[in-house]
Amino acid sequence: VRPDVVHLLSNNVLWLNLAVPLWGAVPLITTVHDVITHPGDRETSAIPAWSTRLILRQSDHLVVHGPKLREHAVQLFGKPGNAVHVLAHPSIQRYAAIAAKEAMQPRDPDGFNVLLFGRVYRYKGLEHLIRAEALLGERVRGLRITIAGRGDDARSLHRLMGDPGRYEVCNRFIPDAEVAQLFVDADVVVLPYVEASQSGVLNIAATFGKPVIVTDVGELGATVEPAGIGLVVPPADPERLANAIARLAGSRPLRQSLGLSARCWAEGVNAPETVGARAAELYTRVARQ
Repeated sequence: VRPDVVHLLSNNVLWLNLAVPLWGAVPLITTVHDVITHPGDRETSAIPAWSTRLILRQSDHLVVHGPKLREHAVQLFGKPGNAVHVLAHPSIQRYAAIAAKEAMQPRDPDGFNVLLFGRVYRYKGLEHLIRAEALLGERVRGLRITIAGRGDDARSLHRLMGDPGRYEVCNRFIPDAEVAQLFVDADVVVLPYVEASQSGVLNIAATFGKPVIVTDVGELGATVEPAGIGLVVPPADPERLANAIARLAGSRPLRQSLGLSARCWAEGVNAPETVGARAAELYTRVARQ
């Protein structure tokens, strides 16, 4: 192929990282999705840390998903500032496309459905969401909590639940069509993370026009608040999380306004085409150098 540039993800299979010296002088760009491994993230931890450090040392340029992450990456990886670049995590549109193609409709339009989706590990704040549900009591009519994705099983925290009957727990890999239906069903998507960098879940929710509640960790608050696509609460604060859920449940106009902004964000400044154009500009600069 004789590429001008090669662009990788940092958490690759071991053989690919070891193959880099064989590629010669081709400029290498590596995206570091998570500058540090999240607490309890067993999947990423399965890749030896020295392997990730090896690919970063061999990379001419790094890409991260926000200004705070850039500062951290410069300090942690010892790269000059002009070799660490910010490209937004683009919106993920394939699930919304499936929902549109299949003309999916909410399965419980009369309830209020809160979705926690993705790899459910300790850093995702599952315990704090469950404590928030218990604090809500009967404040939200028809409240349903869906926790979907492989990882830690929410049923192990049964003792903390205010009403276990409110929960739907899918502790497994979720096929694409089922993911699409979960987001169609959701009235709000929660990201109660205690630690984070950026989130693909946020970039799925926006394509469905769903408001989000996020904690102010990593780039989440700095992304959500300026774009006007959701509410931001402190991490590890079930009471503030419960109040945010109740606020959105009690105001359809607010949900609609945030959802409209989310869809515009996903189809505009954060669309794959927009982020891809910025990536292409970076490739051109690196190749010319």
